[in-house]
Amino acid sequence: VGFPRVMLSGIGRLMQAELEGLEKLRKVKDALYILGGSKEDNILLMEKKKVITCGVFGQMCLIAKGYNLGAQNKFLEKQGKMEFIPELEKVVSNVGMPVDLAVRANGRRKELLLSEFPSEYEVFDIGLETQKQYVEMIRDASAIFMKGTAGYCEEEQFCSGTRALMKAI
Repeated sequence: VGFPRVMLSGIGRLMQAELEGLEKLRKVKDALYILGGSKEDNILLMEKKKVITCGVFGQMCLIAKGYNLGAQNKFLEKQGKMEFIPELEKVVSNVGMPVDLAVRANGRRKELLLSEFPSEYEVFDIGLETQKQYVEMIRDASAIFMKGTAGYCEEEQFCSGTRALMKAI
C-alpha cells in the first residue's frame, strides 16, 4: 500500500474485473453474502441485506450473539480474534449463523448442536444442518458473494461445509 502514495500506479486487469463484479453485485437487491474464513474485515460487509456466516468468522458472530463455544473461545482468544467481538455485537442482529458445528473429538468429526455448547472440543466446520439451511438460501439467491471457507479445509473431514456451499453455488 505504500507505493501508490509516492509513485504513479494502477490496478491490474484481474483486480479491475473483480471490482467491476462487486459493483454489479452491489446493485442486486437479493444478493446473498456468505462470510467465512477468519478475516475480521468481513465486518465491513455486515450491513448487507442477506448475510450468512461460517468458518472462524461465523464462530466470532456466535460469540458476539452471546453463545459460549467453550474450548473454541479459548482458541480464538489466543488468536487475538476476541478483540473484535464488541464491534460485531453492534452488527450481528440480522445475520444468519450456524445452528450446528463440527468439532474434532478423539481425532474424528463430531457434529454438535449449538445447545450442546460450551464444548471441550475446538470447532473445525459448520454442521450438516447448517449446510442444508445455507444451501437452500444459496438456491434462492440471484447473486452470491462468498468470502472465505466454512471449515478447516486443510483436513478432509472438515471440508464438507465448504464443499457443500461451493457445490450449491
